[in-house]
Amino acid sequence: MTLVKVLQELEALPPEAQSQVIDFIAFIKARYKKKQAEKTEAKDDLGFGSIKVTKSISLDEMDKAIAQGACRQ
Repeated sequence: MTLVKVLQELEALPPEAQSQVIDFIAFIKARYKKKQAEKTEAKDDLGFGSIKVTKSISLDEMDKAIAQGACRQ
């Protein structure tokens, strides 16, 4: 869908629905920024002391591995 089509669809909505669309866009942007920040933090923490980590892992992947018992000693 092109930007022109999106704007046409938005303009065809009643004002209350247009406001809901704007709120939804703000929600999606905030969620995307949060996920990007989590990825950036994970990449920033790849080194600890003299140990260098070469692989990054998401928090979801980490939670899944813990749930599966992959971290047993």
